[in-house]
Amino acid sequence: MKKPRSIIPTDIVTADINAAARIIGDISTGIYRSPANALKELVSNSFDAGATEVLINTDPPSFSAITCYDNGPGISTEELQKILGYIGGSNKRLEKDVGTYGRPIIGKLGIGILAMSQMSKQFIIISSQKGKNYRIEVEIDIEQFESSEASKTNLGKGKIGRYTIHHIPEKSQEHYTIITTPAGNRRLREELGSDKSAREHFVNRSYKADNFYDFVKNIHEQKRRPTLNRYDTFLWELASLCPVQYFEDGPVQDWDGWDQIKKRLQSYRFTVVVDGYELRKPILLPTMGDLRTFGEDYAVYSFEVNDQKTPDVRAVGYVYHQRLQISPKQLQGVLLRLRNVGIRGYEGDLLSYPRNLGPMMGGMTSEIYIDKGLEDALNIDRNSFNETHPHFLAIRNALFEHLGTPEKRGITADIRKRSKHRQDLVHKDQTLDDIDRLLKRLNRFTCQNWTLKLDSSQDSPISVDLAENAIVINVDHDTVPVNRSKRKEFFRVCLIARLLETMGPPKGIDDALVGWLRKL
Repeated sequence: MKKPRSIIPTDIVTADINAAARIIGDISTGIYRSPANALKELVSNSFDAGATEVLINTDPPSFSAITCYDNGPGISTEELQKILGYIGGSNKRLEKDVGTYGRPIIGKLGIGILAMSQMSKQFIIISSQKGKNYRIEVEIDIEQFESSEASKTNLGKGKIGRYTIHHIPEKSQEHYTIITTPAGNRRLREELGSDKSAREHFVNRSYKADNFYDFVKNIHEQKRRPTLNRYDTFLWELASLCPVQYFEDGPVQDWDGWDQIKKRLQSYRFTVVVDGYELRKPILLPTMGDLRTFGEDYAVYSFEVNDQKTPDVRAVGYVYHQRLQISPKQLQGVLLRLRNVGIRGYEGDLLSYPRNLGPMMGGMTSEIYIDKGLEDALNIDRNSFNETHPHFLAIRNALFEHLGTPEKRGITADIRKRSKHRQDLVHKDQTLDDIDRLLKRLNRFTCQNWTLKLDSSQDSPISVDLAENAIVINVDHDTVPVNRSKRKEFFRVCLIARLLETMGPPKGIDDALVGWLRKL
């Protein structure tokens, strides 16, 4: 028996958009602090729907419109009416907790579909489902979001706008969802535009990068602290927050402690492309080319939250530190990832860590993946937490304990130890360079070939070995000054004293040259 052919609905549906009263006050004034945070919600919706690819076009450099496309299964008229009929009343998480490719379901409240309202109060949703010979085109108008009436509503649900659904013929094998704003969007230009002309934007595109890896690498390697323009900040922030993969050599060079997380993200088979850039997490550490030695120039400290003290919270994380300040500043601090999605962004104060870390703070970054708990502490904007919630306090206390508390030494103590060790090595290298130059001057004057020997066990900082024609140095001696200029003077004076003490004044050399030797 043949399956009956799908019939395109001929009616045009127009209805009110309603929202739960608990979110109207927030949503009427805009709940997303930046375009990247708003688009993160649309990307999360595509992730939950099972899409493998999200394409975002911001129409640079004019930024007159923004479009978000995904190749997911699409949405039906009935589903959309259900969502728009009561925004914030979603039970998506109750239906299932894990979606396509084993992805944990991100959405919970059902307000992500209105994320585009951050950029425009009118937008269009276009969606097609496989097996249907039509697509739906939905015109959304939510001007009432900004009205005082909406923000004062106390009912179980309140009207915040209108939508109109059209049914348009489409190929039955097509499946996708597109959300787009009308052209001529002034608000979008204000959010993403810059002072660059159209020619400058295309000729000198985002740090002259042809791909996102180059874009990130160029920013990391800026010798002066880079100042990102609005568009570059948007790209960086969106890549930081979305559940996309790391670069192959990210997040930290020569460190495999994050391989399980990287494999997890790879298994989700999810790609986000913005204006031709395939986004990856913009973390390529260390951030400067002259930081080369793992364990000396930089180090990583893994930790886990999974014990009897916090049975309702499970998380894995790391703290990274390098001896130079991390660039750009947007990467400094700690980022919490809930269900693989970044919340808020990097917290530069390490969740209000109470101890003064001084310059150490600028070289520190951290990621924490929350696998269980903390969702009840998430505020409605999905961009901040209730910091008095027990789950948030458990994560914060675990991080503080890892960093170090008055009762327990942590990684900050190890960082200080590494810093002192490296400083000692630098001092030692500088001292040896200075002594080497001193010996070259001595050799030119005496026409001999004095050599340098190191002996950290001898009782004096410097001695003369006539048998081997060597100057013996103990750079670790307690009397050696810390200041470099004082060290140079110290060893110069000591060398002259030892030579004169051991050999006496050089024979056949007049008093003027002896005086010069004393000034060596």
